[in-house]
Amino acid sequence: MRKIKKMIALTAGLVLAFGCGAPAGTQAEAKSDQIKGKPAPESKAGAKTVPAPAQKAGAKDAKPKPAPATKSEAKPSARLVKSWDFRNLDKSKWYWKFPGSGKTASPKGALFTVVKSGVGPCMMNVGVKAGGVSEVRVHLTAARKGKDGKGAPVSPKLILYWARQSDVLAAKKPEWPFDLKRAVTLEPAGADQPGVYTAKVGKKALWNETVKCLYIGIDLPRTPADRGKPCNITFGGLDLLK
Repeated sequence: MRKIKKMIALTAGLVLAFGCGAPAGTQAEAKSDQIKGKPAPESKAGAKTVPAPAQKAGAKDAKPKPAPATKSEAKPSARLVKSWDFRNLDKSKWYWKFPGSGKTASPKGALFTVVKSGVGPCMMNVGVKAGGVSEVRVHLTAARKGKDGKGAPVSPKLILYWARQSDVLAAKKPEWPFDLKRAVTLEPAGADQPGVYTAKVGKKALWNETVKCLYIGIDLPRTPADRGKPCNITFGGLDLLK
């Protein structure tokens, strides 16, 4: 009897020592899953988020739209009131008078030759309100003819004359209504703009009413050696600016 009680006590101790685990089959399956690397089922709290759909192959990236230009970035053409661009304008639409024997069209503008100082091109039908124009810009270069046929660049002094409709009607010679009272010197625009001359006319006392005629007097530098030598003029054009 004592032996039976000892055996029962020993069995109970073994059970307490090793514990009551899952059934043998379940333990085996769990070990098998761990060996095979199967992931444990996820809980709802740990559910994965659905990734965004991938962009189709070959699809072009959307280009960002450029910011609108500010007033300070306005193009110079926005100031243009009227222009005569002899580099692009058809010769039949020039409507300017040129000194000498005439003018020739070229990619750089109207070409003509002068011998006397002070003469220049003339426009007799401008028809622009003076109040809308504050600046005049002229594109012009000059070169003295040499013995070798090549021209040596010279820097002329340019004077802009204007006449209003009332000046034309009051002139003794309507074909020449200009006066020094209505004249301004065209100054070089700067070394970065060769062949460009400008003049501020907006605040001139007699720059008013309607401008009818314009004349550009070309004063060439003269030396005794240059006397009588012709000078080639390239007149690129004239712009009236706001």
